[in-house]
Amino acid sequence: MPKTAILAPVLLSVLLFTSGCAQWKWLQLPDRPFARISGPRIGKPAPELDGEDFDGKRVKLSDQRGKVVVVVFWSTNCPPCRKMIPHEREMVERLRDKPFTLISVNNDQDHDAARTMIAAERMTWTNVKTAGASDPINRRWRVEAWPSIYVIDQKGVLRSTHLRGADLERTVEALLAES
Repeated sequence: MPKTAILAPVLLSVLLFTSGCAQWKWLQLPDRPFARISGPRIGKPAPELDGEDFDGKRVKLSDQRGKVVVVVFWSTNCPPCRKMIPHEREMVERLRDKPFTLISVNNDQDHDAARTMIAAERMTWTNVKTAGASDPINRRWRVEAWPSIYVIDQKGVLRSTHLRGADLERTVEALLAES
């Protein structure tokens, strides 16, 4: 029997039954193309993000006009999200004197666990809390998996999605150079 015949069902099982960062909604393939039409679109104004941070302060994306904004949807039980935190911390520190801001949107229902990780990882930037995957912020942004990353220019226009590492850095630097 060919190895691919054995590996394919195993890989499919892992994909379907592993509790990773992806939300189960991503399995609904027929709905995905239509959901994207009404969600954030590159070249269009980013949806409003209106929530509360872990200190009870109101956070609105529209209050950040004039800045390049990176919005990261994440969860403490998402390994790729946790792996990104050191880079995010370095980027926030390096760009602190520039018109730049990072807004993380945490999707843990256990806010104490999120608060603990935010403190332990020295996440000094804004962290908005949600009620999890079904929160109105996630629905408005059509977040289907974590991490979901959006780069917004100074005018509030969505310019890029799902960039990480050096690609994210280059995009942010290019947008900062436009101002």
